[in-house]
Amino acid sequence: LRECSLGLATCYIQGTDNTSVDYQKALHILNQPRLGDSTKATYLKAYLYERGWGVPKRTDLALESYQETCKQRYGLGCFGIGRIHYFGDGVTQDKAKGMTYIHQAADLGATGAMTLYGYWLIALSDSPDKKGMDYLHRAAEFGDNDAHRLLGGIYLIGNSVVEKSLSKASKHLYTAARSGDSKAMMAYVYALISEGVPPQSGPHGDKAYYWVEKAYNMDNPDALFLIGLYKIEKENEYLTGLRDIRKAASMGNKKAIEYLEKNGHN
Repeated sequence: LRECSLGLATCYIQGTDNTSVDYQKALHILNQPRLGDSTKATYLKAYLYERGWGVPKRTDLALESYQETCKQRYGLGCFGIGRIHYFGDGVTQDKAKGMTYIHQAADLGATGAMTLYGYWLIALSDSPDKKGMDYLHRAAEFGDNDAHRLLGGIYLIGNSVVEKSLSKASKHLYTAARSGDSKAMMAYVYALISEGVPPQSGPHGDKAYYWVEKAYNMDNPDALFLIGLYKIEKENEYLTGLRDIRKAASMGNKKAIEYLEKNGHN
């Protein structure tokens, strides 16, 4: 019965095809006496306080509850502490402290922590550490699409400890793209182009431009710029192309901003 209650509360927090998001119902379930000693219930309430979902945002209460679960070696609780300190969400930012907890969470099996810690080791730390790839690969094996996208990006360009591999980049980016990640879709297109694959074909039976159009329909700024430029230069659809480029620029796309400045559309 406890597990059923926790499962239902999780559904109300995340939403499903058959259950609408309802934080108040989730809290009502999580506050039931029979869940009073549940580590997962404590974690879920902390998550709601961290986000301010259904309750006033209270970072102090979130940290208190996360600490309680982390002491019980609950990886997601440790990840919550690390996330708050690393990004400075409601507290003074302390990246070193945050990453210590994120490392602990990763070693306890929290998939999101594996992804963040792995990427920090391989791409954000002062000295890239190849161990980061192990964490990212573990997260990818657990189905984390962010890990697939990040692995794809690393293999796409390589660095001082990871050899560039377009085939590995394509494999991971294709996996993430299929999950609906528009950034991965565009990176996958770049990987295909780098491999010399024409836009009209693709190794998986799809076409490279298919992914550009899919990302465009999700308002990905890179796709908006590319298709906008194509409309202007190849299809003489100046106004609609310019609209796409302006939208991309409003989302911070550097190429779109440069194009508008260069062509007097400030």
